[in-house]
Amino acid sequence: MITGLGVLLCSTTFLHLSEYVVLTVIGFTLFGIGLGFYATPSLDAALSTVPDSAAGAAAGMYKMASSLGNAMGVAISAAIYAAGQLVDPA
Repeated sequence: MITGLGVLLCSTTFLHLSEYVVLTVIGFTLFGIGLGFYATPSLDAALSTVPDSAAGAAAGMYKMASSLGNAMGVAISAAIYAAGQLVDPA
């Protein structure tokens, strides 16, 4: 819920610039806090059933999947934004 609220605050592009900047800073702060609350229990749950001998490889795979998901999210968002810039508002 904290992460969702952060995303919601960052999407208030209809506001004046000064208001938007303040809400975006608060939104990104909440987004980071929400992900912080999520990351540790998620990693613990993912590694709880892995044998100790494979914990390093499992942690690396978990982090790689997380990083790949973030990169894909940024790439898709940028592609949608770029495509939206090409649309004629007429």
